Amino acid sequence: MRQVEHNIKAYGLTNGEGKNVPGVMPGVNITVLGGSETGAAFTVLYQTFPADFEARPHIHYSEDEAFYVLEGRMRFKCDGEEWEMGPGGFVHLPRGLMHAPAAIGGPARALVITNGFDFQEALTEIAAAELGGQPELSVIQRILKSHDLENFPPGSL
Repeated sequence: MRQVEHNIKAYGLTNGEGKNVPGVMPGVNITVLGGSETGAAFTVLYQTFPADFEARPHIHYSEDEAFYVLEGRMRFKCDGEEWEMGPGGFVHLPRGLMHAPAAIGGPARALVITNGFDFQEALTEIAAAELGGQPELSVIQRILKSHDLENFPPGSL
């Protein structure tokens, strides 16, 4: 058997475990299931979205992003395409393309996967910058840019 050398440890999480990242997007709950623990190979987030939540259009310049819908209905806009997905629906959003996920018709839950660590680091820094309220847009933009991400005004997509 071939041996692979690394200092990453195997781990498991039970339901409800993970690192909560509070206050990043109003009404959205984010739990990190994997990220730094994977050696930054990939990030897995468990997210709950309130009814009618719509993310600002944004671009991940160095990471692909994928969504696996667990509950509710979600709409995804990307590169002139649009998909509505219910439970079991999967969407891949390649790096470098502006996109915006939204919960439609009620709350939704999804697994969000990126093939890196920039998105998790940005979310963690935004949460730390919150300081008792939603951080200013200029602070969010600076943090995103430092992690190869960019937000755009609503309606840009």
